[in-house]
Amino acid sequence: MKKSFLKMTPAEREADLAKVERGVSFNRTCPMSPRSKALWELAKRGPGRPRKTDEERAARFLVSMDPRLLEMVDAFASERSLDRSKLIALSLEAFIASDRAHRQVPQSRSGSGRLRKKSA
Repeated sequence: MKKSFLKMTPAEREADLAKVERGVSFNRTCPMSPRSKALWELAKRGPGRPRKTDEERAARFLVSMDPRLLEMVDAFASERSLDRSKLIALSLEAFIASDRAHRQVPQSRSGSGRLRKKSA
């Protein structure tokens, strides 16, 4: 096993650096293993999150909210291991679904077969 560069003597470090400076002969290379390829792809990608497609990308927008309500939102989200955005998204989805359910009137017995909206 190769010794750590920091644990080498100055003479060993110089010899190791001389090998690097000479370069690598093409005859001494071989194809990368699948693990090495995966690691190389990760290294090439660089830091940061993976790119998302337009369909996956979330829309960002500014929302004004009473500071006391915001504190309540953050506390509620924290208790349920959610982030603020997820809690707001879930709340809006539930509100819209509830509103849609309450606006639909059960089918009439007259046989029209269509749901009607309540008049507001």
